[in-house]
Amino acid sequence: MASPISFQGLSTNLPTDQLVEAILQAEGQGMVRMQDRQNLNAKRASLIRTFRTNLMALQTTFGTLANSSFSSRSVTSSDANNTYLAATANGAANGTYEVVVRQAAQGAG
Repeated sequence: MASPISFQGLSTNLPTDQLVEAILQAEGQGMVRMQDRQNLNAKRASLIRTFRTNLMALQTTFGTLANSSFSSRSVTSSDANNTYLAATANGAANGTYEVVVRQAAQGAG
């Protein structure tokens, strides 16, 4: 197969093929930057959709928790001065819990 004909630098000895290729490549940089920006925006949109989905799932979970028996609790006192209390919460996990009272409420009477 014959090699392609090249007319580069006929009278000036300049590599015109390389110069033309460099000019075309420089003109194409705008398109490359636009495609990079488009890809970045697509990634951002995907991350925002994922964040929104996770946030809605969290909101649903909190709504379920608020409507559950977790929020039904009662406190009773076995002492006339209301010093010793017993608290119950329906739906709470069995176990021993330590409660630290930072400030005690005062009676209204």
